[in-house]
Amino acid sequence: MPPTIYTENEWARVQPYITKLYSDEGKSLKELIERMKQDYDFHATARMYKHRLQKWGLDKNFKEKEVVHMSLVKRQRDALGKQSLFYVRGKQVDWDQVEKYLHRRPDLQTKINAGMLKMSSSSSSIACRSPSPDPILHASSTLQHMDELLRSLDGYYVSKFDGIPSTDGPDLVRDDYVTIRCLRKLDQARTMIYADMLDFGFRILNEALDDLRFVVRGEYASLMFHLFDVVTLFDQRHPSLITELLRHTYGILLITFGESHPLVRLLRRFITLSQQDRYEIISSLMKAVVESFCYWTTWGSTESKQRLRSQRSMRLLRMQSVLAILAGLLVG
Repeated sequence: MPPTIYTENEWARVQPYITKLYSDEGKSLKELIERMKQDYDFHATARMYKHRLQKWGLDKNFKEKEVVHMSLVKRQRDALGKQSLFYVRGKQVDWDQVEKYLHRRPDLQTKINAGMLKMSSSSSSIACRSPSPDPILHASSTLQHMDELLRSLDGYYVSKFDGIPSTDGPDLVRDDYVTIRCLRKLDQARTMIYADMLDFGFRILNEALDDLRFVVRGEYASLMFHLFDVVTLFDQRHPSLITELLRHTYGILLITFGESHPLVRLLRRFITLSQQDRYEIISSLMKAVVESFCYWTTWGSTESKQRLRSQRSMRLLRMQSVLAILAGLLVG
């Protein structure tokens, strides 16, 4: 069958399957093409796939300038006694793969060792962080999960916002109309369900969850807070509803981002936790979210910060109210 020219919507429809096969399961391009033909009747050429994979940030191969930049940064940090964790296009780098690349390119390794190369000035796709220290002692089942979840949280903010120029600052904090509508409907649904107006309450809740799909795609700096707001929407009187909301939110993230995304890993872990552990962990993570939110939304000039101050204040106030609710749930 000859290759088909597909529209943007058709590519968007199969993006989750391509991400799962190519990025999460590690299929080769040839295997990906065959599986998409067999399983989804999707007939695109290798060239089309390469274009899309690069556009979506899923291409596995490092570029030469990326390897050079990471190698030089790592040398500098090693000299200072700092450990390094790299992200390229939002994905954590396995350093063994960098070393394999250099093993295949001894000429490049020689130039790096001789100091003949410089760091790339256009390295916005690369982020470097010091890894979180490994936990020494875990006093409870809650602490056993905290390090992993904090890594996922940090991975989300690094992969999404690191390297964004300061002129984009307002976009990190703003909420569009759909986000505001979603939050209002969640509050309204909770009020109705607590008042035993179940039919109306669940109808509003379903409308809010439909809006949540669009909120997730926006990936603003406040997204983590919104997700926590959803999964803490109801207290212990509705444990089954809490679980269903958690699974539904996880499903939205999985379809939108694929299995390897930091938020997907974080929500997947929440599903396995007991209700008490979940509240305790979310309470701790919310504090980290507030810190990250403040950090990633204080970029730019003094004038731009003043424009953002009102929005950030309202957002932080709502975050703090959720923390207060969580504190009450933990005591109760």
